[in-house]
Amino acid sequence: MDLFGFVFLINIWVGVVTEIGYTPFADTIKFIEDLYGDKIVSQELSIDELCESVGYNNRTKLGHNYICTREEYIRRNGVISEYMLKRGFARETLEKFNVYSCKEKTRFANRALVPLYDPTGKFLIGISGRSECGNPIKWLHTRGFPSSTHLYNGWNAENVIKKTCSVWIVESPGNVWRLEETGIKNSVALFGTNFTAAKASAIDKMGVSRINLLMDNDTAGEEAIKRITQEYHQFYNIKVYEIPKEYNDVADMPVNKVKEILNV
Repeated sequence: MDLFGFVFLINIWVGVVTEIGYTPFADTIKFIEDLYGDKIVSQELSIDELCESVGYNNRTKLGHNYICTREEYIRRNGVISEYMLKRGFARETLEKFNVYSCKEKTRFANRALVPLYDPTGKFLIGISGRSECGNPIKWLHTRGFPSSTHLYNGWNAENVIKKTCSVWIVESPGNVWRLEETGIKNSVALFGTNFTAAKASAIDKMGVSRINLLMDNDTAGEEAIKRITQEYHQFYNIKVYEIPKEYNDVADMPVNKVKEILNV
């Protein structure tokens, strides 16, 4: 059995569909491991299980892949995550990205919620929830989230990307948040290191001619830089930025240091 055949069989818990095969779920959640520097103990919920666990009962009116509207998610949560504040992110940043604490008595109770929206930013299509109180299951994720085609923050960044014809590409939502705090409004995250043809197509539609590549300071990040520059240098003007050795990624860095190395 070849690799894609094997991954197909275990796709229900380790993979998501891509245009060429299947991507391990570990790559989908790598942004969280890198962001916090610890081994994830995680659990996945299907969209049906997620909706049931948080009480979103109107999904059938919105469409199969939608959980609820963004407004409903904000209304039902809306309290900034103290856990993420302690991680060093600014309150206004967490508010913009709707990173809240779930206080309802659901399976997401006492978790910091990272909402994942559709490209319009109007509908919730996934959630990752990080325990804020020592739960041994550190993360709950949405099984089957389309990480192979989805760019985190595309819904916020699209207008600026179109205006500047440029994009900052990072691995994780936390990296996007830190760039936001430096004044960079045109960044998107890959949910790992997998820059697929579908993601390239998405930025093409936004008129991108320049990519600013800012991957994590590890082997996977280095390999991603080589792969992306080799495969796409003919299509984009690609500039690579390096993270200082003492930091894992841009989310680890203070804002003034980020501004210094990026010259912004």
